[in-house]
Amino acid sequence: MRVSHFTLISHGLFFSFSRKKCQMCTNLIMLVAALSMAFSKTAKSFEMILVGRFLYGIGAGMCLCHCGDQ
Repeated sequence: MRVSHFTLISHGLFFSFSRKKCQMCTNLIMLVAALSMAFSKTAKSFEMILVGRFLYGIGAGMCLCHCGDQ
Protein backbone atom coordinates (compact mmCIF):
# COMPACT_ATOMS: atom_id res chain seq x y z
CA MET A 1 0.00 0.00 0.00
CA ARG A 2 1.10 3.51 -0.60
CA VAL A 3 1.62 6.13 2.05
CA SER A 4 -1.46 8.01 0.86
CA HIS A 5 -3.71 5.12 1.89
CA PHE A 6 -2.43 5.31 5.44
CA THR A 7 -2.97 9.06 5.44
CA LEU A 8 -6.67 8.53 4.72
CA ILE A 9 -6.97 5.88 7.43
CA SER A 10 -5.16 7.94 10.04
CA HIS A 11 -7.27 11.02 9.27
CA GLY A 12 -10.27 9.22 10.79
CA LEU A 13 -8.24 8.17 13.81
CA PHE A 14 -7.06 11.73 14.26
CA PHE A 15 -10.61 12.98 14.74
CA SER A 16 -11.66 10.02 16.90
CA PHE A 17 -8.78 10.38 19.37
CA SER A 18 -6.76 13.35 20.50
CA ARG A 19 -3.79 14.65 18.55
CA LYS A 20 -1.33 13.62 21.28
CA LYS A 21 -2.53 9.99 21.38
CA CYS A 22 -2.27 9.69 17.59
CA GLN A 23 1.23 11.18 17.61
CA MET A 24 2.36 8.78 20.35
CA CYS A 25 0.97 5.86 18.33
CA THR A 26 2.86 7.08 15.26
CA ASN A 27 6.07 7.35 17.29
CA LEU A 28 5.61 3.81 18.60
CA ILE A 29 5.09 2.44 15.08
CA MET A 30 8.23 4.23 13.85
CA LEU A 31 10.25 2.91 16.80
CA VAL A 32 9.14 -0.68 16.15
CA ALA A 33 9.98 -0.26 12.45
CA ALA A 34 13.44 1.08 13.24
CA LEU A 35 14.19 -1.70 15.73
CA SER A 36 12.97 -4.33 13.28
CA MET A 37 15.33 -3.06 10.59
CA ALA A 38 18.19 -2.64 13.04
CA PHE A 39 17.99 -6.20 14.36
CA SER A 40 17.49 -7.79 10.95
CA LYS A 41 21.24 -8.14 10.43
CA THR A 42 21.71 -9.81 13.82
CA ALA A 43 18.86 -12.23 13.14
CA LYS A 44 20.03 -12.71 9.51
CA SER A 45 16.45 -12.21 8.35
CA PHE A 46 15.59 -10.28 5.20
CA GLU A 47 11.90 -10.51 6.10
CA MET A 48 12.46 -8.27 9.12
CA ILE A 49 13.63 -5.52 6.76
CA LEU A 50 10.42 -5.88 4.76
CA VAL A 51 8.28 -5.73 7.90
CA GLY A 52 10.20 -2.67 9.06
CA ARG A 53 9.72 -0.92 5.73
CA PHE A 54 6.00 -1.73 5.78
CA LEU A 55 5.64 -0.32 9.29
CA TYR A 56 7.67 2.72 8.32
CA GLY A 57 5.21 3.36 5.47
CA ILE A 58 2.31 3.21 7.91
CA GLY A 59 4.08 5.62 10.25
CA ALA A 60 4.95 8.01 7.41
CA GLY A 61 1.32 8.11 6.30
CA MET A 62 0.15 8.84 9.81
CA CYS A 63 2.79 11.54 10.20
CA LEU A 64 1.65 13.27 7.00
CA CYS A 65 -1.86 13.49 8.39
CA HIS A 66 -0.64 15.10 11.62
CA CYS A 67 1.55 17.61 9.80
CA GLY A 68 -1.19 18.65 7.38
CA ASP A 69 -3.76 19.45 10.08
CA GLN A 70 -1.72 22.00 12.02
